[in-house]
Amino acid sequence: MRQVSFPFWRSLCMFADNPFADTKYNKTFLMTYKSFTSTNELFDILVTRFSTQPPENITPAEFDEWKRLKQHVVRARLVLPPSPLLVCAQR
Repeated sequence: MRQVSFPFWRSLCMFADNPFADTKYNKTFLMTYKSFTSTNELFDILVTRFSTQPPENITPAEFDEWKRLKQHVVRARLVLPPSPLLVCAQR
């Protein structure tokens, strides 16, 4: 297995939920992630990302905005990749 530093491949996972992410990137990532990590590790990172917490000390209005513009977007984008992920993991 090739060595890819944890911070780097974690950033690759986080890029997948970026609203400007390319669908080709997501497909390529899901086809190649096994060359530098396991399905379990990737799943753990995605679960952690899905459970992202708001910044500390924000106002209720800022929390509503964060929830609408950040949390909702991250969660929506992370729900889509697991289907191909699980298909790839079974092969």
